[in-house]
Amino acid sequence: MEDGNTKLEKILQRKGAKSLDDFLVCVISKGRSENVPSIHALFQGNCKKYLPTWIVGKGEAEAYVLYISITSCVISHSNHNTGTRAAVR
Repeated sequence: MEDGNTKLEKILQRKGAKSLDDFLVCVISKGRSENVPSIHALFQGNCKKYLPTWIVGKGEAEAYVLYISITSCVISHSNHNTGTRAAVR
């Protein structure tokens, strides 16, 4: 039995696309920091290197950082005028 990454990598190769290492996984979330562990649980084994970057609501970065290890990043989106700020634990 193949894992999800192996299956996806074969599909990408068959289509002539880039490898999984060329993709960035992002999750856009607002007010649901408690969902971080559930989402991260989807990234088992070799998938852990693809843990998502979290894009969260203004002022929510600290709530998300509580759940996220050093291997992930939280970006708190302020607004279009001020851009983004990153908080990494």
